[in-house]
Amino acid sequence: MTDQSQTPDVDITDEDIRATEEVVASTVLKSDKGWEVLRQMYHESAKKLLSTQGFTYPVLANMDTLKEKLSDPEGFQKSMQTLIGDLQDYKQQIDAIYAKHKDKSGKPTEAEWPILFALSQDYTNLMHHFDTVISPLVFSLVDVIRAEHGDLLEMPTQQ
Repeated sequence: MTDQSQTPDVDITDEDIRATEEVVASTVLKSDKGWEVLRQMYHESAKKLLSTQGFTYPVLANMDTLKEKLSDPEGFQKSMQTLIGDLQDYKQQIDAIYAKHKDKSGKPTEAEWPILFALSQDYTNLMHHFDTVISPLVFSLVDVIRAEHGDLLEMPTQQ
């Protein structure tokens, strides 16, 4: 009797994993769910954008108060302006990608496969940009406020 709890030694490389992911992605995008997958990618991209509102709206609404209390108000404001510009660019890119497939449904034709693959890659690149550029900027701004005046993170939005 063989012990089935043991796993055989298999060397799986990152290249093997990427190749498998590509096959799975290709299969899914070519299926009758291809356009739906792109719609889901759009929604996931938009969720990332929406996740910043809980920070950006109160900070923008209370910028004058923040500037009075932070050690480098000009630097903070400049970083916020960069963040807002990045978020606006991100939104425009999401909308531009979505416009290319928003009216599509059903099973994609073989001629549409390259379009699906390209749009999928566009969403992937955009979400990667958010995760590696925009998100760290948000966290760095939160850290500045937390380090200097943590109580300001609880500040209600002025109206």
